[in-house]
Amino acid sequence: MAEEKRPLSVGFFFSLGHSTIVFLLAVLLNFGIRSLDGQVKSGASGLHQWTNIVGTSVSGFFLYLIAGLNIVILVSIIRTCAKASSTTTSSRSSSTSAAS
Repeated sequence: MAEEKRPLSVGFFFSLGHSTIVFLLAVLLNFGIRSLDGQVKSGASGLHQWTNIVGTSVSGFFLYLIAGLNIVILVSIIRTCAKASSTTTSSRSSSTSAAS
């Protein structure tokens, strides 16, 4: 670009490198899936036992996390409503005493 030439080869080599990486990852994924084929078909395999434990644990942890966040939000809402209620009550009582 410094010599006012268009960098035509940069896009070509980027495309070539990117497609090579994608192709190699697809081949590796294919071999990985083929190696797990027997374990996936067998219901008593170690893969099924571990994925049952891990899947249940992750789901349970996520649900407890969401429950905790909901409790924090609920407490925050209750505190905000209580503050707003006490502010409204105190401002009403001070305005009625000033009017008398």
